[in-house]
Amino acid sequence: MLTSLVAYKAWCQRPRAPRLNGGALGGGSTAHEARLLKMKDHPMDKSHPVDETRIDAVERAKRQRRLNAKGGSKRAKAPKRQTRRKGGVGPRNRTKPATGKQTKQQTCLDLLSRQKGATIEELQAATGWQQHSVRGFLAGAVRKKLGLTLLSEKPDDGPRRYRITDTV
Repeated sequence: MLTSLVAYKAWCQRPRAPRLNGGALGGGSTAHEARLLKMKDHPMDKSHPVDETRIDAVERAKRQRRLNAKGGSKRAKAPKRQTRRKGGVGPRNRTKPATGKQTKQQTCLDLLSRQKGATIEELQAATGWQQHSVRGFLAGAVRKKLGLTLLSEKPDDGPRRYRITDTV
């Protein structure tokens, strides 16, 4: 597909084999030639040659920038002063929580290690998590990551209770 008027004109003016009977429209005119006549006064019709003086100026500016970059000042730069970060965010490589702080995971593990264990509703109340988050914690963190044995018991008179056993 031709995208510019100049390319279209060049395509229309290419050498072609002679036509018999003057072409489809008669009189030697084709649909392409008719379009070409219609677009003769189009503002995009004229292609302007590249201004040579402008290219020279751009080349000179590029050359000047390269020279400045290579042969800049010989003075040594002062080292950057390190400033203390003022955000409340500490380093990310720390994995242990601050001492004396009980995490939600530790709270859940304490409830699960009791003799009678804990229900999902108790774990939700203790952590503020939703039910699907508690179930994900039990399956992902307790069973898979920590490798603990999790027993699930369903008494006849109450809800299902989960507890961690010491035997593996």
